[in-house]
Amino acid sequence: MMMQVESHSQTENWSWKSQSAQDAAEILGIDGLSEEVPTSAHVVLAAQLKLRHLRRELSARLSNSLEAYQVETGLNSKADLSVEHVWGRIRRVQAARDKLLLLRRRLSADELMSLPVK
Repeated sequence: MMMQVESHSQTENWSWKSQSAQDAAEILGIDGLSEEVPTSAHVVLAAQLKLRHLRRELSARLSNSLEAYQVETGLNSKADLSVEHVWGRIRRVQAARDKLLLLRRRLSADELMSLPVK
């Protein structure tokens, strides 16, 4: 039994220490160097905070590009580029959230599988 717990802990740390998990944690602003795997609630909260900020930024950029479009007769390519950049950041945050939640779900499933059968 002790071997299973130790082996599970090593698997959990290995999964959490993978480069893709570290990158996803960094995108969400979660301390990726921590020994503990963040809870699902922590991941969701971090993503919500990031996404709220990015949506406000997107709204401001869209409002600014609409004003620029109304003033000029042509498209404002610089504003459009910024809008696309913010959309890209939103998609990266969503992907990071999904990746960490999937990792968390897999770790929970592994924990259930390693429990002794009574």
